[in-house]
Amino acid sequence: MSSLDPLASSPFWIKIAPQERAYPIYIQPGNLSRLAPLLLGRLPAPKKVLIVTDKTVHSIYGEQVKNQLEEVGYTITTHIIPDGEASKTLPSAEAIYSAALDAGLGRKDILLALGGGVVGDLAGFCAATFYRGLFLVQVPTTLLAQVDSSVGGKVAVNFKTVKNGVGAFYQPQMVVIDPRVLSTLPERQIKAGLGEVVKYGLIEKTRGAYIRESFFDFLEIQADNLLDVYPLLIERCCQIKAAIVSEDETEQSGIRAYLNLGHTFAHAYEAATDYTQLLHGEAVVMGMLKACQLAEALHLFPNSETRRFLKLCKTLGLNLEPPEGLEPNTLLTLMHQDKKASNNTINFILPHQEIGYVVARNNVTRDQVLSILSFDKN
Repeated sequence: MSSLDPLASSPFWIKIAPQERAYPIYIQPGNLSRLAPLLLGRLPAPKKVLIVTDKTVHSIYGEQVKNQLEEVGYTITTHIIPDGEASKTLPSAEAIYSAALDAGLGRKDILLALGGGVVGDLAGFCAATFYRGLFLVQVPTTLLAQVDSSVGGKVAVNFKTVKNGVGAFYQPQMVVIDPRVLSTLPERQIKAGLGEVVKYGLIEKTRGAYIRESFFDFLEIQADNLLDVYPLLIERCCQIKAAIVSEDETEQSGIRAYLNLGHTFAHAYEAATDYTQLLHGEAVVMGMLKACQLAEALHLFPNSETRRFLKLCKTLGLNLEPPEGLEPNTLLTLMHQDKKASNNTINFILPHQEIGYVVARNNVTRDQVLSILSFDKN
């Protein structure tokens, strides 16, 4: 798909080795109403489909999706989960396994994730593990899921205080994105998604992710009218992620870890608040600010670039202040429990030199991290 024509109907492909594991990402307004023919082109009927969705999304789009798939020959079962991060658990996965078993799904059948990041992560985890793998189709309905979590094959549930502590790498058969569904999102969800969008602006020049003109520059120019360029915005984020994932699908070389900018701090904020106070994208914005501040303290990143990041976030109306009352020592403990920590060291992805570049660091001292966690001036 050309960025010059965001309404083009042809997908671009995310290339995963070996070649037959590549899959299409369709990004076009109106795609939800075209889901049936898109699905038939990739996974012909008759097949059984288990739709996993949440209460809010089901109330808006559930019947529309169910009816159009039934009309072309798919047998549909719908499983509805409660809204929110609290649903991303092993008991929720067990309930989906039971629904799949009751519906008689086999290994050639489809689990379709219709919803935001929680639905996509949870349904994807179940698709990866039920009968060692069902066909997975991602139909993301939030901005965060459209620009990030539906692409790349990371699927997981939270476990105790560990964000995404139990999971797998499992690529979907296809991703179908309809920017029009964003019109039904509350403003808070849009802003949470913009947090991940900004992240792509901060990492795009690292390794193979840089495509053409600066995405961060584009965001600065378009900050006041992003609604008008959502298809282009979503496509660009997916392209940057695809470039990185294609190079390092399962984080063996470390390149894919660059996608975790801000996430070490963010996951601690989420866990410290029992996954109830912050949306993931909100925590990521806060985490990216801490990553910028830490990089400044380590003389990796100039303050002028941090101020540029802050200006964009404030123009977009993004909240940079973590919840009150979080103890730095508690956050540090949670960061040590993060799945990316190893040998009692915390692995950080930090901005480097200028916006667009990042670097991995695992030699940051406890005192340096505590200093940043205690620093609350923007």
